[in-house]
Amino acid sequence: MGHRRRAGRRIPQEQGDERLMHLLALNNGDERAGLPSASEWTRLLECRASYLLSRQAHALGQVAHQWSPAADLGTKKHLASTEGPEILSEAERADWETVQRKREEFIKEWLGNSQESFSSIKEERLWLRRGIRPLLTGKPDEILKAGNRAAVLDQKYGSYRVTDPAENVQLSIYALLVSREDDAIEEITVQILSPHFDFQPFTYTRAELDHLYQSVQIVINSLSDPGEPAPGAHCRFCPARLICPAARNEAENATLAKVVELPLGEGAAKLLTQIRRANALFKEIEAFYKRLLERETAAIPGWILEPGAVRRSIENPIAVFERLVETLSVSEFLTCCTPSVPDLERVWAKKKGLPATKAKEQFSRFMDGLISEKRNAPSLKAL
Repeated sequence: MGHRRRAGRRIPQEQGDERLMHLLALNNGDERAGLPSASEWTRLLECRASYLLSRQAHALGQVAHQWSPAADLGTKKHLASTEGPEILSEAERADWETVQRKREEFIKEWLGNSQESFSSIKEERLWLRRGIRPLLTGKPDEILKAGNRAAVLDQKYGSYRVTDPAENVQLSIYALLVSREDDAIEEITVQILSPHFDFQPFTYTRAELDHLYQSVQIVINSLSDPGEPAPGAHCRFCPARLICPAARNEAENATLAKVVELPLGEGAAKLLTQIRRANALFKEIEAFYKRLLERETAAIPGWILEPGAVRRSIENPIAVFERLVETLSVSEFLTCCTPSVPDLERVWAKKKGLPATKAKEQFSRFMDGLISEKRNAPSLKAL
C-alpha cells in the first residue's frame, strides 16, 4: 500500500487522503469539517462510496444540489425559530406558526403531568467522537431536556412526507449524538414537526442507542475503503452525482440507443427507474453549467443565459382595488380574481380557532358546493 511521508513518520495513503479532504472542507467553510453527518446517513447505509465521492465533488467545485428555491425557503423558516418570525412573509409565517403550535402540543404531551422545568437548545452542532477524534456530526433543530429525558425536534417544511420518526435514520443519529453528549440521559424521544403532516413520536432507550453506536462505528470504519458506488433511490440528493461513475454508467445504459426493444414486466420497471435517475442527472448537469455561466458569461462557447420572460403579478390586491374602486364595482373586480383555497382555509381556520389537522375537512364542509375539485392527469410513480 502506498504511503506518504510527513514529519518523519509514515502515514497510510487513505489516512492522508482523509486528512486532505478534512482540511479542504475546513477551508471551504464546511462547518461539518468534511465528516459524515446525520442528514446523509441514510445514503451512506446504501452507498458507502458516496462519502468520499461527495468530498471529492466539493474539492472539484462540482457539487450537485447546491441550491433550490424550496431549500432556501426551508432554511428561512428554520431561521425564524432563532431570529424571529418577522423575517417571513404572511404566507410563510402561517406554516411556521403551525409548526410552533405543534411544538407546544408536543412539549405539553411529552412533559405529561410533570411540573419539572425543561431546557431548550436550538441549532447546536453535536459530535460523535472516539477519544478526541470526531467521527460523525449532526445539527438538530432543537433539543429539549428534562431530568434524565431528552427530546429531539426536527422541522420539515417540504410538501412530501418524510419517513416516520420510528424509522427515520436521521433522527436516530440525532438521538445517538445527544445520548453520547450526556451520559445522564436514559431515554430520548424524537419527533418531526410539519405544517402539512402529522407524525407519531418515537422514544429510544439508552440500551437501544448504545447498540446503535456499535452499528455506527462499523459503518464509519468502512468509509475509508467503501468499494464501488451503487446507484439507487439514495442518489436523489447525493452531492457527488455529477462525478459518480455509477450514475454516469446507469444514465448511459438508459439511453434509447441501447434499448433494442422496450421491455415489459420487471425489465420495464428497471428501465423506467434508470430513465428517472438519468433525467435527474441531466438536469443537475444543466444546473451546474447554468451556475457556471452566471459566474463567467463566456465560459461555454456558443452558449449564453437567455433572460427569462417577465411575469407580472399583484402583491397587494387591497391597494389595487382602492386604485380601481371608482372604475370597477366589487363584483367586477372579483371576477378578475382567483382566490387561493389553501389561503382562505388558513385564514378561516385561524378565525375559528381550529387546529390545522381539522381545518381542511371542516372548511370543505362549510364551503359545500362552492369549491370545485379537478384532479390532475395521472403520472408514473414507483412504489
